[in-house]
Amino acid sequence: MARFMIAHLQDGRYEDIRILEEDTARQMHEQQFTHHPQLPGLGYAFKERFVSGERLIGHGGDIGTFSSQMILHLEDDLGLFVVYNVFNDALRERLVAAFMDRFYGEGSPATAPAIVELSQEDLARFTGGYRWTRHPRSTIGKLQALVPGPVNVNISANDDGTLSVSFFGAPPEWRYAPVAPLVFKQVAGGVQELSGLEFDLGDTLVFREDESGKVDFAFVPLQSVALEKVAAYEAGEVQAGALGSFLFIFLSPAIVWPLGAVINRFRKRDSTSSAGSRRARWVAGILSILNFTFLMILILSIGGGLIFGVPPIVQVALIIPILTTLLTLILLWMTFLAWKDRYWTVLGRIYHSFLTLTAVLFVLWANYWNLIGWRY
Repeated sequence: MARFMIAHLQDGRYEDIRILEEDTARQMHEQQFTHHPQLPGLGYAFKERFVSGERLIGHGGDIGTFSSQMILHLEDDLGLFVVYNVFNDALRERLVAAFMDRFYGEGSPATAPAIVELSQEDLARFTGGYRWTRHPRSTIGKLQALVPGPVNVNISANDDGTLSVSFFGAPPEWRYAPVAPLVFKQVAGGVQELSGLEFDLGDTLVFREDESGKVDFAFVPLQSVALEKVAAYEAGEVQAGALGSFLFIFLSPAIVWPLGAVINRFRKRDSTSSAGSRRARWVAGILSILNFTFLMILILSIGGGLIFGVPPIVQVALIIPILTTLLTLILLWMTFLAWKDRYWTVLGRIYHSFLTLTAVLFVLWANYWNLIGWRY
């Protein structure tokens, strides 16, 4: 890593060996993209940051059980690299800040920008659920969005005219005040410990509007993160609630049907059923068992592993939604017959219809999350 840093500090040359063309190295070091002029940007492979009034480039990362950070101060031919066996993002950030404070001072104190007054109606444009764009979109790895974490971000308005940001399912302690159109500056928060890790979103929160003037993205300095605003039904909490509801409803026949049999016996009702009603109940029961089993496997498998591949048990389980999709089509027909031929009581037919509707919604939900097995 020392040689790598020296090569970049010398614009692509290490000792007598040129590894990169000088112009190539300089392009790697220059800002090639930024979400907003007030935010640090990206070069080629390098991330830009400003600490103690100095421009740095580098790259860091955290995975599993270790973290690392490399920074370069091009003007002073300075490089710093650290790696440690703790998954802690903020530790490396604090080290860089302490290093720069020690050798460069804390820099000139920034002039506090003037706060812009916004009404609650204006603030409401920015509030809602946001999703980190850095997540799988075409595989079941997108299920990570159901887990409270960096994928899901909530922005809410406060009575004092500021916005609060909730990240990683933590209390909304980060607060930002408006200083310019679509630009907010941090007035509270700093480094926070969330789920055993430490994070700081950064001192600036910037929003972007689409062509119609509707806010569609938010940006923060932390790893040049882009957050896309999601519809209310796409919010992680709503989708997790849908998953829990499906789980409960597909479990309900195991409670409702035995309870119904006990009530019929207690009231001395005729429990004789037709062949059609028995077939409908069998299809509904098998479908519920399969969907409940599938959801339990899914819940137990949600985690980092889905990002890097589909576990074998999930690969096998993905066949289930195919089968239950076919059973749902059959159940739709049987629900029609149940009303036509008056299977069960009115209440029984309503419950059967509710179970069928849930099965239909589950097929749509499974397709939304790429859970239909033919995709794999």
